[in-house]
Amino acid sequence: MLAHLKAAIAIRRVRQSEVAAAVKMSTAVFSFVVHGEKKLAPHERRRVAEFLQADEDWLFQDIRVIPKLKPVSEPDPVEPGGRP
Repeated sequence: MLAHLKAAIAIRRVRQSEVAAAVKMSTAVFSFVVHGEKKLAPHERRRVAEFLQADEDWLFQDIRVIPKLKPVSEPDPVEPGGRP
């Protein structure tokens, strides 16, 4: 996901559909962009950055989310007659 792009949209208080329309792109395609599933051509990135009045490199910085770690499992119970 492009967290900075999503943040800029929220800060500017616009909808993804408004950004998509402003840069002449379908809302569905722009949604793929926001979720990091599609990359834009340089001229499209520039138009999005201009519309959102934000730095292009910052907007499209790909931030990987660290997955949640599984909790450490409980130790195995001690067998009868075994050591604690």
